[in-house]
Amino acid sequence: MAKHGADQISPVSRMAKRHESSEESLLKELTELIGGVREDLLKGQALTVASLQEEIQALRTDLSGEVKSLSEGLSKVVESADRNSTRIDELAERVHYLEEENKMLKMKQTDSENRDKRSNIVMQGISEEIQDKELEAEFQRIYVQHLKIDKGVTVERIHRIGLKPKGGRPRAVVVKLLCFKDRELIWENRCNLKGSSLFLEEHFAVDI
Repeated sequence: MAKHGADQISPVSRMAKRHESSEESLLKELTELIGGVREDLLKGQALTVASLQEEIQALRTDLSGEVKSLSEGLSKVVESADRNSTRIDELAERVHYLEEENKMLKMKQTDSENRDKRSNIVMQGISEEIQDKELEAEFQRIYVQHLKIDKGVTVERIHRIGLKPKGGRPRAVVVKLLCFKDRELIWENRCNLKGSSLFLEEHFAVDI
């Protein structure tokens, strides 16, 4: 009887055991569930990291290509700038040479004009009423009466310069003498014109 009583399990004990077994089963299921979730999260993180690494690598590749393209483009720009700079220097040197050559030509032209005009003299104050064909006779009169030179003079050419004025100061008269010495003699006696409306000027090229 005692043995039979010891082997017999009470309903409370059985319920407690079933309860413990249920808790263990539930705990096991929760552990497995948590483990599954953790595994999924780890896999997802791994996939996300791998995806990000791929995107980063793709960006690096694209950037590397763009940098290379920009570098090549910059090199071409630098080469082009160097060529243009060289060309500009060559053109600047050419312009300087042409300017100097033009200056020399102007000087030669001015010198040639002045040599051609060395026997010329400009007379101001001869009235516009004196016609062109009468200019030489008027100059000869001034030569004798105003300049007070008794030596004869030969006029090679005489004419007015400029546009005919509507009033006021008459146009200048250019006198080209045959002999340079006559021109110098007239110039030396120009003070004799003082007190009259007449006066003399030298005839130089415009650049002088």
